[in-house]
Amino acid sequence: TLDPSARLATFLGEEPCFNLSSQLPSGKNASISSGDWSGVGTGNDGSMWDFQTCTLLVEHIGFSEESMFPVRPWKMEWMINHCKARFGVTPQPFELVQKWKFNDLVGAGVTKILFTNGLNDGWSVGGIK
Repeated sequence: TLDPSARLATFLGEEPCFNLSSQLPSGKNASISSGDWSGVGTGNDGSMWDFQTCTLLVEHIGFSEESMFPVRPWKMEWMINHCKARFGVTPQPFELVQKWKFNDLVGAGVTKILFTNGLNDGWSVGGIK
């Protein structure tokens, strides 16, 4: 039995990878305007997600070629300034880890985590079925 990565590689065959960087805008539109660089959306949904990423869900995405997101420079200083200016809050990237003791899951023997909330999650279409 192949692991999921090997199954995907077999399915894709020789198909080249899609270059996400080719979709990034240039000029002033290439600048970051929210806490989540993959895009927060618009309207109230976008504002709520931006607030979430400005408080407990700080996402350091696009940090290297090994990230699934296009590489972009990321600085906590920018996040702090953005979040203070927009919402009057300071990001707390380790709050959930400290509150729920997530800092030593491997040491506690945890090998897999299953997050569930069904189809309420907007990302559910990308989950394992």
